[in-house]
Amino acid sequence: MVALLVGCARPRPDPQMSAIQARFGAAKLSWLTRRAVAGEAIVCGYAGPPRNAQVFIVRGTRVFTPADLAQGQFDHWEDQFCGPDWIKPVSL
Repeated sequence: MVALLVGCARPRPDPQMSAIQARFGAAKLSWLTRRAVAGEAIVCGYAGPPRNAQVFIVRGTRVFTPADLAQGQFDHWEDQFCGPDWIKPVSL
């Protein structure tokens, strides 16, 4: 009976974090924002070293980067999904 109780107390894996880890491995994550937009779970963030971080958006359990989408689509998604606390990457 004790094993059953311990097993039930274990936290569930976060499917979005699992998807991020599958895409970026052990890269350091920074500036993560989580939101629900029209009932859809969204995570916006950066993976990797600060000067070379890869920006991403997770919709459900799919991870998207600017290279995965048509030109301008990622920027539109940032505006639509990431919220007022989001900081867009700066191109130098």
